[in-house]
Amino acid sequence: MSITLNTLEDLERRLRRNPEYRKQQRLIKPYYDLVVQIIKRRSELKLSQKELAERAETYQSRVSKIESAEHDIRLSTLTRIAEALEAEVVIKLVPFVEDYQYREAGNYMKVFEDCLERIDDNNSYDSSEQGKTESYRLQTVQANQK
Repeated sequence: MSITLNTLEDLERRLRRNPEYRKQQRLIKPYYDLVVQIIKRRSELKLSQKELAERAETYQSRVSKIESAEHDIRLSTLTRIAEALEAEVVIKLVPFVEDYQYREAGNYMKVFEDCLERIDDNNSYDSSEQGKTESYRLQTVQANQK
């Protein structure tokens, strides 16, 4: 079976179907996002790597390795770098949702209905409210389609 990939988007779409690929993407994304933020903030402050290293009480080579994602940064180092960049570290864990299947199929309605079901599971409605909820759903879907 021969597969033709015309664009980079075609390749990415195909790769995103693979659970192992998605897992690897989730594993490297925090590093990539962190590197982008450090470099952007350092540029905003017009600091060289050496100046940032001095402020953070570390070595320029370590800053270079962090910015090239070659170094698995310790939280203590990250907080010192953030302080040197006049920033703070905010960490949160967010459950991932594999909604790519719905997007790929163009099935936005399914995603929307799943979200509403989660909301309904968390908020109890009595039967007299059910008609209002269904009407609200229909109005919301129609508004989103415009």
